[in-house]
Amino acid sequence: MIDFEQQLKNQRIFVTGNSGFTGGWACFWLQSIGAEILGYSLPPSTSPSLFKSLNLNKDMQTIFGDICNYELLKKSIIDFQPHLILHLAAQPLVSCGYEQPLLTLNTNILGTANVLEISRHVKSLKGVVCITTDKVYKITKNQKKFVETDIIGGIDPYSASKSAAEIVIECFANSYFSDNTISPIINVARGGNIIGGGDWSENRLFPDYIRSIISKKELDIRSPSSIRPWQHVLDLVSGYFLILNNILEGQIEKYTAWNLGPHENEMYTVKNVLEIISDNWETPNINFIKNHLKETQILTLNSNKAKEILEWDPSWNTKKAIEMTTEWYKQFYNEPRQANQISLTHLDQWRSNNF
Repeated sequence: MIDFEQQLKNQRIFVTGNSGFTGGWACFWLQSIGAEILGYSLPPSTSPSLFKSLNLNKDMQTIFGDICNYELLKKSIIDFQPHLILHLAAQPLVSCGYEQPLLTLNTNILGTANVLEISRHVKSLKGVVCITTDKVYKITKNQKKFVETDIIGGIDPYSASKSAAEIVIECFANSYFSDNTISPIINVARGGNIIGGGDWSENRLFPDYIRSIISKKELDIRSPSSIRPWQHVLDLVSGYFLILNNILEGQIEKYTAWNLGPHENEMYTVKNVLEIISDNWETPNINFIKNHLKETQILTLNSNKAKEILEWDPSWNTKKAIEMTTEWYKQFYNEPRQANQISLTHLDQWRSNNF
């Protein structure tokens, strides 16, 4: 067992958004090490879904509810008395943010505030890690790899909601959780464009590509030259777990934000990703369309802080992450009932790089 797995296996962990893609992988991993988990989320919004494919709907306790339902969320957390909270519940899509701005703002800002307000009243609680995004940073003319101290400020509904959520998180941390002798430690993790098997969201590159192959339909691509910090879900989740672990061990004693991005020298465009998937599977008919959304051309993260303090580093480079993701989907569509074993094999391969 990896050190942080040894520490987390004895903890009660409340995971919001466990029916989603990242939450599903996080809970699958925590289950594999024997942690006691309670999930809180909306029912899965896609079919297939990782939540059902991994049998998490049967193998773990989940309370289905909206993160904005304060009373149900409060009862769920208070009754469980968790040691740790991993807050993943969100409206995570830029395109949906444009289509449903109020839903996005309510979920990402007020939902986060609900988690933190309830956390004030949980005697067992030692730490809360809230997950935001690389898109919280304010874009300037002097484009560079963002560091944690850079100014935040999103311009579209999704990134604005996450930027505002971070202001709320820091507000709660400084107003109510600054005394670490009696309060849980609140931290933030900012990840990049997360990929991995089991994501079937709309308007995301990998799921759209997979659907186009399976359905034999044309694939619309809106920004082929955009650069994003692509990284595998297991690398990001390991970062979340390391933060929780360091809180438990007393290595983190105050509010802190962490960038968790791919290796420093990796700059992959959307087109680069498409080419790697094609090399490892097949190529759909691609239709390049005009992008009507206001999106940043280049997003890159400086993760030196996490590497130096947490000793976190991605196990898989971007190319390997794309290849592993492609392999997961190929194996799944060959034998959907083996999703659990496929995912466990990938987790074991990830672990083998860290011993």
